Amino acid sequence: MASDRQVRTYLACWFQLNRGVILHDTGERLCPQPVILRSNYSPAFENCWTQVVQRKGQNCYLEGTNQTLAELMTESWEFMPCPRCTLPIPVPNCPVIRLECPCAELHTWPNTQLPLPRTPLNVQHALGDICERVTIASHHYKKSIEEEAG
Repeated sequence: MASDRQVRTYLACWFQLNRGVILHDTGERLCPQPVILRSNYSPAFENCWTQVVQRKGQNCYLEGTNQTLAELMTESWEFMPCPRCTLPIPVPNCPVIRLECPCAELHTWPNTQLPLPRTPLNVQHALGDICERVTIASHHYKKSIEEEAG
């Protein structure tokens, strides 16, 4: 089952490539910019996400797709990386339906010269992970030196 968090991540990635959400009932297009501000989602993105949640995803479509966000939030869908560009795409739990990634319409994508769209990065957490790996590597190095000398 696709969770609200997965749908949110999906939208955040595609907004970074200027794909918007269409509100079918009003015809309005939502594509907040910027999506990420420092280590969090931007207020513009949060506002857009709030509008989607208030509508429960009803009549909300990512440009270039046929599924409503409400459909994607059900147990009938899950998200997988696109085999072409690695961005998240919805995949039905029923293998009969064949879907294409919205990247198929982006003639300049994937572009390996540009960074991939991403989710916010918690810098403190990332630095903590690096410190932990350095500590473990240092411990193993010291142990191997001691064994060679011993």
